[in-house]
Amino acid sequence: MILRNIIKKEYIMPFSVFVRNVAFATFCFSRNSSEVRSNSNSEVRGKFYLLSMILLLSFLFADCTDDSAIRANDGVVEPRLEEVSGVTTEKIRKITPEQELSIEELYAFAVERTERIALKEEAIQQADSQKMAAFASFFPSLSLVYNKFYRVPGPNHQFNPYYTEPSPYSGSSSSSLPPTVGPGTRLLLSVPILNGVSQYTTYKAAGALTKVRMNEARYESGRLYLEIAQAYYNVLQLKDVIQLEEKKTDLVRKTIQERRRLFSLGRITRGDLSGSEADFSRSEASLEDFRYQLKQSEMALESLVGAGEGGLRLAIPKEAIPIPQNLLPEERIAKRYDVIAAKENLKMAELNLTKAWGGHLPSVTLNNYYTIPEHNTTPNKDITMQLSINVPLLSAGTITAGVKQAESAVRQAELQLSQAKRIAVDEIRKAYESSLNSSRLLNLYSKARNSAEANLSSHRRGFSFKSTSRLELLVSETSFLDSEIAYRKAYYQHSLNTIWYGVAIGELPKLKKTREEDKTGG
Repeated sequence: MILRNIIKKEYIMPFSVFVRNVAFATFCFSRNSSEVRSNSNSEVRGKFYLLSMILLLSFLFADCTDDSAIRANDGVVEPRLEEVSGVTTEKIRKITPEQELSIEELYAFAVERTERIALKEEAIQQADSQKMAAFASFFPSLSLVYNKFYRVPGPNHQFNPYYTEPSPYSGSSSSSLPPTVGPGTRLLLSVPILNGVSQYTTYKAAGALTKVRMNEARYESGRLYLEIAQAYYNVLQLKDVIQLEEKKTDLVRKTIQERRRLFSLGRITRGDLSGSEADFSRSEASLEDFRYQLKQSEMALESLVGAGEGGLRLAIPKEAIPIPQNLLPEERIAKRYDVIAAKENLKMAELNLTKAWGGHLPSVTLNNYYTIPEHNTTPNKDITMQLSINVPLLSAGTITAGVKQAESAVRQAELQLSQAKRIAVDEIRKAYESSLNSSRLLNLYSKARNSAEANLSSHRRGFSFKSTSRLELLVSETSFLDSEIAYRKAYYQHSLNTIWYGVAIGELPKLKKTREEDKTGG
C-alpha cells in the first residue's frame, strides 16, 4: 500500500445555525446503531443518547439569540437606542399631531424616524457580539467530526485505512493509527485549558470596543441635536425676518409715495426720490431671498427629523439659555463623549498589544473523542482523550509583525486621543466665547431697539401734534423695524450658541449615565 494513493477528507461541523441538520443526523446515527446492536449494548446506547442530547441542547442554547433589531419610524425606541440618545417611547407617544414642536420633540422624532443613530446602534451590537464570542471561547466546544478515506486508482488491489508504512527503526511491517484519525463519525469535545493571554485580552478588548461604539453613538446624538437646533432656529429666524421685512417693504412703498408727493410739490430733489426707489428694490430682493432660504431651511429640518412634506409646526422658544460662568474648556472635556471614546480606543489598542505579545506563549487544549458506532462495526465504549500542547517555536516573523502592528496601533490611538482632546478644547472655547459675544450683542441690540422704539413713539406724538412730517414718521418706523430685525437675529443666534456650548461640554442632549460611565468620564 502506498500512502500517496490515499486521500483523507475530514468534515467538522461546529456550533452554527444548522442545528436541525445536526440533530437529524444524530438521530439517524442513533437509529441505525440501535438496529444492528443487541440489548447487550444498552450501556453504549445510553452514553450515545446522553451525548446526543447534550449536543442538541447546546445547539438550541447557542441559537437562542435576542431579537433586538432597530427599526426606524415604528413608533418604538429600543432600550439600547434609548440609552445612547435619551429618547424614550413614552416621549414619542406623548407628542400629538397638533402640537407645536420644540427642539426636544424634533430631536425625539429624529432619533425614532431616521437611521442616523440606529446605524451607530448596530455598530454597538456588532461589538457586543464580538464580546460574546470572546467570552464563549473560555468554554468547551462540541463538534461532530466525520472522516472518510478515498483511494486514488493505482496498482493496489486491497485498501486498509489503518495501514501505514513500515517503520525503518522498529522493523515492523505495519501499525495501527490512533482512533482519532481513523475513518468514521465521532463527537469531539474540545476543552481549552491554557491559551496564553489571548482569550482574556480578546474579551477585554471586545468590551473596550463596545464602550468605544457606545460613546461614539452618544457623541453622534449630540451632533444630531446641534444640527436640529441650528435648523430650528434658522426656520424661526427666517419666519420672523420675513414677517418684519414684509412690513418694512410696505413702509418703503409708502415712503416712495410720500417722496413722490413731495417731489411733485418741489420740496425734495430727484435724487432723494431715486434713492427711495432703490431701497424699495433692495427690500423686495431681500424678501425673495429670505423666502427661498426659508424653504431650504424647512426642507433641511424635515430631512433631519424624518418628517414628510406637510411641514412642521414649531413652538416659539422661551428666553435664551443662561451660560455657566467661570468654566475653563480644560475642565469640561471630561464629559466629551468623543474624548471618552478615544480613551477606550487607547485601552483597546493596549490590550491588543498584550494579545500580540501573547502569541509567543504556548497553548494547551484537551480534546475528547467518542466514536459513534456504524453499521457492521464493533461498538467501542472508549472515550479517547488527547492533550494538545502547542508551543510556537518558529513563526517566520508573523508574531513579531503582529506585535509591531499592535505597537503602531497604540501610538495611533494615543495620537487620536491627543487630537480629540485638542479638538474638544477648541470647540468648547469657541462655543463659550461665541455665547459670551452673542450675549453682549443681544444686550446692545436690545438697547438699540428700545431707543428706536422710543424714537418712534416721539415721532408719533409729534405727528399727532403736526410737529413731525409724515415722511419723518415713515423713516422712524422703518428704522424701528431694522432694529427689531437685528435684535431677532441676535436673539436666535445667542440661543443657538448656548445650545452649541451645552452640546460641546456634553450636557446636551440629556442622557442617562451609569456609575461606571461617570467614572470613565471623570
